[in-house]
Amino acid sequence: MPSELPLRPRPMANETLLGYLLRVSHTNGYRQVQTMRDLFGLEGMPLPSITCDNRHLDRVASSMSRRLRLSPETLVVHFENELDGAFDDGRVIKSIVVKSPKVCIACIAEIKPIQAKWRLTHVTHCEEHCQPLVSCCPECQTPLKWTPQIYSKCENCQVEWRENESKVDSLPLYQVAEQGLSLVQQQHYRRHLYRMAGMAMRFYDFQAAAYAVFPDDVQNVSSLFEFSYRCLVDEKFRLRQFQSRVDYWKKKGLLEHIPHSFFIHLHANYIEELGFLPRPLIWPVKPFHVMSFQSKRVSNPHAHLNFRDVGTHFLVDRRTLADCLSVATSDVTSMVKAGLLSPSYDSTSLRYSWYDVRDIDQLLARLMACTKPMSACYTSGELITVFEAQIVLRRFNWSVADILVLLISKQCDSFLKASELNFSNLAVNREQLFDALNKRLGKQNDYNEHTLARDFYVPPEVRERFYDFVRSEKAKLPGELNSLLFFTDHYVVLNQWCRLRKLSIPSIFRYLMKQGIVTEFSEMAGRGFYVFRKSDLLERSLSEVVKNDS
Repeated sequence: MPSELPLRPRPMANETLLGYLLRVSHTNGYRQVQTMRDLFGLEGMPLPSITCDNRHLDRVASSMSRRLRLSPETLVVHFENELDGAFDDGRVIKSIVVKSPKVCIACIAEIKPIQAKWRLTHVTHCEEHCQPLVSCCPECQTPLKWTPQIYSKCENCQVEWRENESKVDSLPLYQVAEQGLSLVQQQHYRRHLYRMAGMAMRFYDFQAAAYAVFPDDVQNVSSLFEFSYRCLVDEKFRLRQFQSRVDYWKKKGLLEHIPHSFFIHLHANYIEELGFLPRPLIWPVKPFHVMSFQSKRVSNPHAHLNFRDVGTHFLVDRRTLADCLSVATSDVTSMVKAGLLSPSYDSTSLRYSWYDVRDIDQLLARLMACTKPMSACYTSGELITVFEAQIVLRRFNWSVADILVLLISKQCDSFLKASELNFSNLAVNREQLFDALNKRLGKQNDYNEHTLARDFYVPPEVRERFYDFVRSEKAKLPGELNSLLFFTDHYVVLNQWCRLRKLSIPSIFRYLMKQGIVTEFSEMAGRGFYVFRKSDLLERSLSEVVKNDS
């Protein structure tokens, strides 16, 4: 075999490295893949992997230099950017490179280069001939292969491409939109387009899909991106599609209590408008059948679950569930520990927990069963929403789950401020909640100076004296008392009482002094620190304060 090839065509603009090797081999009359491998040192390399990023590029470039009379540096520089934008860690589908051939029949019949952009999933049409790119022979539907013969005819039926009558089509909007974009805009656009496509090809899944590579089982890729692009730029169309998903979930999952806000949060990542994208004045009348571009692939660790038992459509991961409920991920974990939720775990790692939205619906149904309408509430001033309560009680390491357990066990009255139940309109009797808090504080066995200061809002300068006071009161009681019940059952720390209700400590102290109620322990520095012994007069006075505040 000669060291130099007799015909040495130069690489062309936007041509792929693999396409150039195929074109050179075809031009010199070679038709077999093995011959091309021998010519250019491709032994042991999968043909789709032959790009500028291949770790064997130096060996390939050296062979090409010898055969084509081109320096290795020239070859590397020419092909180094052929897959720009094909890999993006910030994209829902990280790699959008198509491994199998996807070509314009008209272009290769004219021995024009196989363009780099054709290897991108969303590039489905040739911009020069305005016709769909094909992966199969138009006559016999045999899949095309990466061989030098791809430039002349079908290996199966032997039909020559120059005899093929190409069907002219209009260039789809999702491809037109990329023309003229800057690199930053192009990256931004592709991230949004593929995020929408990830949703569209698993249309009835609650959980957003994420993939390392684009699924190879999507049949109608062009329709997928037409649908995704229209969702991206046509707000009314997008909202109709979102509503069709919600209707499906409600019907198939028998969801009766999932609030509208849950679905709004679920779709929040898909509503950003990209002002630089073109919008037609009139959209073509074309019905979309989402089932025509659905994928059976689901991303790991989603795929590891036993879907025969739980089903894919209604599963969400912990982060998604927390976002949809507007709580922290730690709150979801607390709900599991409290027995309010039962997760499904990936069998390979307990780090990955998944939740069935139908279980969330049942949890909300349990809350609804013990919730009263606002019309049944005697006063609105003593109510606090679950979200507000969680913020107030965060100091005591309380989570949303702790509050929900009180409601379900009917230790606190709850009221619904709107027709739908969510944690922002579910109100709790504030005084009953704070009573439950003090009961839990009283059951502590491992209290110390630090925990007392945290739980009762003790200023730093008083902590040691207050701790001594608590221990001295405990010493007055007979028997061994490990918990704080002896204190919480008989004393009220005014600082804690006022701070929980956001009331002025000096004002309430002066009011109690006028009622003739004296302190058991006090410190006048700053805003003061005051401890009162419980009595009927104290309880009536504090109830009057709450009533007036309401």
